[in-house]
Amino acid sequence: MSFLSQDTFAPLSSQDDLELALLLCCARTHRDATTVAQIHQLVHQPIRWENLIPLAEWHSVLPLVYQTLNTVCPEKIPPEISKRLRQSFYAISLNNQLLIQTLLILLKQFEDAEIPVLAFKGPLLAISYYGDLNLRQFNDLDLLVARNDFERAQTLLREKNYQPYQVLGWQTAFAHSSSGVGIDLHRALTPPYFKFDLQFEELRSRLQSCSFDNQQIDCLSPIDMLLILCVSFCRDRHEQKSRLIQLCDIAQLIQAYPNLDWHQVLNQSRRFGILHMVLVTLALGQQLLQIPLPKMMQTQIQHNSAIESLLHPLATNLLKTNLQPQLLQFDSETFCLDHTFYLALRERWSDKIPYFLNYAALPVDHPQRIQLPKAFDHLYLIRRTIGPKTNLFRLKVLLHKVKLFLRLSPQDSIRFICALALFPCIEIALQHWNIAQIQGVLTRLCRPLSPASPVQVERTARLVEIAARQYSSRWANCLKRSLVLWYLLRCQGIASELRIGVRREQGEFQAHAWVECQGKILNDIPDVHQSFAAFDSTLMHKLSSD
Repeated sequence: MSFLSQDTFAPLSSQDDLELALLLCCARTHRDATTVAQIHQLVHQPIRWENLIPLAEWHSVLPLVYQTLNTVCPEKIPPEISKRLRQSFYAISLNNQLLIQTLLILLKQFEDAEIPVLAFKGPLLAISYYGDLNLRQFNDLDLLVARNDFERAQTLLREKNYQPYQVLGWQTAFAHSSSGVGIDLHRALTPPYFKFDLQFEELRSRLQSCSFDNQQIDCLSPIDMLLILCVSFCRDRHEQKSRLIQLCDIAQLIQAYPNLDWHQVLNQSRRFGILHMVLVTLALGQQLLQIPLPKMMQTQIQHNSAIESLLHPLATNLLKTNLQPQLLQFDSETFCLDHTFYLALRERWSDKIPYFLNYAALPVDHPQRIQLPKAFDHLYLIRRTIGPKTNLFRLKVLLHKVKLFLRLSPQDSIRFICALALFPCIEIALQHWNIAQIQGVLTRLCRPLSPASPVQVERTARLVEIAARQYSSRWANCLKRSLVLWYLLRCQGIASELRIGVRREQGEFQAHAWVECQGKILNDIPDVHQSFAAFDSTLMHKLSSD
């Protein structure tokens, strides 16, 4: 007998339905008579108990499964399975105790350092909504700080022997050098391409308090926490990390706050552009865990035409039976569907465009890139041009570069643009002609020589250096930088020399180029002659011509 909707879970076999149905029935702390009857019926079916435990571990609901089975039908659990469940439950309980004690210590350390911090998810969910620290499995701690305090918070964690192992810009993951306790330090709730602008100070203005071991801990308001849980659940789908425990958290929150202000939930969802995420997550939770939703929310779900199309891919991804997704080979068709899902998930174009550009501007061979016609392959080059470590959506950096450009004088602006244009031209020219030929062509385009101003010379060298930074080392190596600088100086009537030197290092010849003006080296260190033996200019011209 299957208790799952055939439409929503069509990809699952009937045998898979048995373990999943039992898992869903057990993943609830509030069990009515119907749920208890369903559990009794299911345990009389040919349940593959050896598959149920890894399935419960994968979805992080093993404590709930153990408690439910041990309460409702302990005699129906095979002894070996009962032993494994009990051992895993106690191991999770010990780990939870370690993490909550670590959290209390960290909160005190942040307070002493005068760094405002908010803890969310993990132990606070267990304390606030489950009423029992042992019933909610968690593996790390999540801390949120204001953007201005992010660097100070990272420094504090390093001082306390936490080492960063994953830096994502919007969050940094740390692990303690001895205990191994993991901490995700956030300065934003989501990455910039998955926009959700619920700010730190706004969260702090609505804080509530919960108690553990006679200590008061600040926790997020239930409405803020509900929005964060819904957004996190939808975002995790892209990384194949969505888990049943996330829906359990939402179910427990709603049951813990039966008088939740649902009008405020809808208003905030519309304000942040996450209405689809909230509605589809609640709809899935209602279908899987019988989350009690008020009539107004059910009406919103039924009247929103996008929810039905979003519900199926979300449910299919959540209830996949493969327990080791990291072993799955990449499927371009699946990821294309993921992108379509996320673009449909956002209501506002201002939220769709950053996501689209983030994945469209990945390298052409990147498995997660949005597949576009070949004409759009240059998007990645444009992204690299903006800056080697710059994300397209860090608009502040881009705007800063634009402001610096606008501060240039008209003459310097023209020289900078010319330098940018010359690098690819020099790259192409070097593939067909030697240096002497290129210098000969460029010389004919220049005006007669005239006395040079030292300030003008140094400013031109500086502009060429800045322009070169916008390209990779292949497009702007020392020879190309020097040719561009030499040409721009000649265009201003300034006499300069392109010098090339060589040296032998570890049995290999190495060459280097630089520019000199009136005996002064412009684009290299002053003592470059000590590292490279420079050719005589006449000899260099002869060698280049051969």
